[in-house]
Amino acid sequence: MNFNRDPALYPVNREGIFLASCAVAPLYAPAMDAARSILELQSRGDFSYFEQNPVEKLKEKAALLLCTESSNISFMKNTTEGLSLIAAGYPWKEGDEIISTSVEYPANHYPWRVAEKKGAVLKEIKPDPQSHSWDLEQLESLISSRSRVVALSQVQFTSGFAINLEELSRITRKYGLDLIIDAAQSLGALPLDAGRSGAAAIAASGWKWLLGPAGSGLLYTTPEFRKKLSLVFAGAETMRQGADYLNHSWDPHESGKFFEYSTPHFALAAALQTSLSEVTLHYGVPAINKELLRLQDRLLEGSPRARKHALLFPPEARSGILALYLEDPAPVAQGLKAAGIVVRERSHFLRISPHIFNSDEQMDHTARLLEELLPD
Repeated sequence: MNFNRDPALYPVNREGIFLASCAVAPLYAPAMDAARSILELQSRGDFSYFEQNPVEKLKEKAALLLCTESSNISFMKNTTEGLSLIAAGYPWKEGDEIISTSVEYPANHYPWRVAEKKGAVLKEIKPDPQSHSWDLEQLESLISSRSRVVALSQVQFTSGFAINLEELSRITRKYGLDLIIDAAQSLGALPLDAGRSGAAAIAASGWKWLLGPAGSGLLYTTPEFRKKLSLVFAGAETMRQGADYLNHSWDPHESGKFFEYSTPHFALAAALQTSLSEVTLHYGVPAINKELLRLQDRLLEGSPRARKHALLFPPEARSGILALYLEDPAPVAQGLKAAGIVVRERSHFLRISPHIFNSDEQMDHTARLLEELLPD
């Protein structure tokens, strides 16, 4: 498949080589235009952006991405907001257990620590210290009669290790557990069918692999799971009566709007909807995933030293993140930055995450520099 890498669409290509889409990806230029058009309407006092309803349009596109109904999608600010609303609204009883890992991003850690204040207990899988990978036997060994929730990232943010959601859901279904997925590092880069995943909830940010604006995110929940939860925040947007503001009936939505409690950021919703429509759904996640792995492989072919340090997972455990394990990745990251190449480091990991706007020439150039910068 031919991917359009025009700098008019991806202005970052005029600045250098950007290989850090796992951090904050560059905003797709037409998405910025969509946000600007909403803000211009607001600047003129024109309320028509309410009628345009970009939030509902976004949900329709997100539903296509996740193979579900738009009623199961909520517009969030970020992954943390979605997971926090779930953790705070879950019907915890003293001693209920949450199973996670010790290497989760804070968005999928601290909300469960808050749940501990309500009597829940957080139990953590201890992954391999170098690759941050783990297996399903480790998960199953922690399950007890008090287990209620399994909260995991589909892709580990440091090493790029990806879990098999269908195999994972086989276990959570077997024990009747609610599976909560942090998809910040996977949505848009790995195929994700919400129904087949067996997840009760999936939370993700919009500014990584979806090429949307910072401050935008998505939350998927099943109707059955929503019925379990209590409201944490409530406002006009929560209630079915909508703009009938003096009707104070307690009548919350049962759809994903259950989590939407106040006036949304219409401009950010319009921007994310544009990125989803014109990039993610236009090319399709399978094709995008294939291209991300191809670009990674091209870099590794051009740099034997990078291959030596790379965490080479089996095909089913690969993701958009190519991680090099180094005792101190900072000098290499700084050397690349001096040459106009942006990557990101976390702990002992140098994370290289190309996206579809990156070219073969960019990967080849980066490979040559890595040969100079990496230790033997």
